[in-house]
Amino acid sequence: MTKRSKILALVLALALMLSLSGCGAFERKMAVAAQKMEKQDSMRMDMDMSLKLNLSYFGQTMSMNMGMTGKADMTMDPYVMLMEMNMDMDSDMDMIGAESQSASETALYYVEQNGDSYELYTSTDGKTWEHESVSKDELPMQTDVDVSMDYLLDLASSFEETGKEEIHGSMATVYSGKISGEQIQTAFDMFGLKMLDLQELFDESIGVELPPLDAGSLGEIPTTVAIDDSSKLVVRYTMDMTGMAQSLMDYLLAEMVNQAMGEYGAEGLTLEDLGIEFAVEELKLSVLLYDFNQVGEIPVPDGVKKAA
Repeated sequence: MTKRSKILALVLALALMLSLSGCGAFERKMAVAAQKMEKQDSMRMDMDMSLKLNLSYFGQTMSMNMGMTGKADMTMDPYVMLMEMNMDMDSDMDMIGAESQSASETALYYVEQNGDSYELYTSTDGKTWEHESVSKDELPMQTDVDVSMDYLLDLASSFEETGKEEIHGSMATVYSGKISGEQIQTAFDMFGLKMLDLQELFDESIGVELPPLDAGSLGEIPTTVAIDDSSKLVVRYTMDMTGMAQSLMDYLLAEMVNQAMGEYGAEGLTLEDLGIEFAVEELKLSVLLYDFNQVGEIPVPDGVKKAA
């Protein structure tokens, strides 16, 4: 599984598990919504994620803004998905020898189910495609919702109705609550994404061997789920992962500094001692689900068959 696919899988698995969690009145409505969603033959999904970071080092600063949007068409039996992901990033650097930069990247994913395995095709230009056969757990997103209802409905503990909104031309009831770090870890396990995968991802990215990460220490994630009043289906969910991301970066940077300083016999130094401040200003995710049972046959992109 490529690093890009793993990162995307982490983001999407984290998002998708929210559409099936709840308690109380929310639990009852989610039970109905989950059962209905299991019966959908197809759907479309729009995703929007924003990330804003600030780094300060002895008065020198750097800020980075990243936006990621995605659109996917999915049919369920057999499973076929065509998804386009777009990422825009810009950085503003007030550091000696550094320049502000901006970049954009597009990635296309096409998936076909082949018995118990899946054919995953990826492209960055729409012309040249890379191909690999993967298991369900290695896909860039979860392929079904046939998971234990009791297990899912135990994930959230504090959701309550907070308002009404018109979404895709239909009224929906919005529920708000919080997902704890422990529940996020459980959700990752449910979608085949162990905390070990996170560990390996960070180790590969920064080249530092980190001690086991306790998801329970990452704090809570404010979350909203919108259920359509007419169809009773989940049509939107949002996550504000800013606080969790800040806790995660505090942990990573502290471990990196501790290990680096340890090589020089200076264990125990903190980021503050080194004049480093790192702030996650924003990390938010929004997912829309719509056009249930309205997606026809998904065309095979040009170039896919050549990569098979």
